[in-house]
Amino acid sequence: IMERAEDYGTDPVPDGVIVITAGVDVQGDRLEAEICGWGSGEESWSLQYLTLLGDPNRTDVWDQLDESLSQIFATSSGVELRVSATCVDSGASTASIYNWIAPRQGRRIWAVKGQSQPGRPIAGRPTKVDKGRVSLIPVGTDTAKEQIMARLKIGDPGPGFCHFPRAYEEEYFYQLTSEKAV
Repeated sequence: IMERAEDYGTDPVPDGVIVITAGVDVQGDRLEAEICGWGSGEESWSLQYLTLLGDPNRTDVWDQLDESLSQIFATSSGVELRVSATCVDSGASTASIYNWIAPRQGRRIWAVKGQSQPGRPIAGRPTKVDKGRVSLIPVGTDTAKEQIMARLKIGDPGPGFCHFPRAYEEEYFYQLTSEKAV
């Protein structure tokens, strides 16, 4: 997968990108976020992979994330795109995540929680948590990972194909492909 990485950046975003989303994983000492562009047939372009160092129980790392998610991306024709939706894994530092998400749900920033039972839909029905302040969306992680792995096997650009920039280091690709189905 690393060998098929391409020369592209984010100014402008690659042709074909029509909507941008982000996913955020929360670790004990950092946030890891990926911003992706999506096109027709769910063809995707990884635009940025961010490692934001800091304690997720402090506001400074969340301020960095907020700034990153507020970026404006432009197409070659000058159309401006923003991150349209963001999912933040709420499995760790849950109270801090809910506090940060609550006032940002109008920007389509949502808390998600993985469920690893086989056959679950990728996105389930949201429930209200944190005294009704936050919507929590269950994610069928097995189903999502199966879909990602299937898409990584697609060899030619088009529907479902995943594009990656040549600027990403080997560690990114190692993490992307490190899990094995058992």
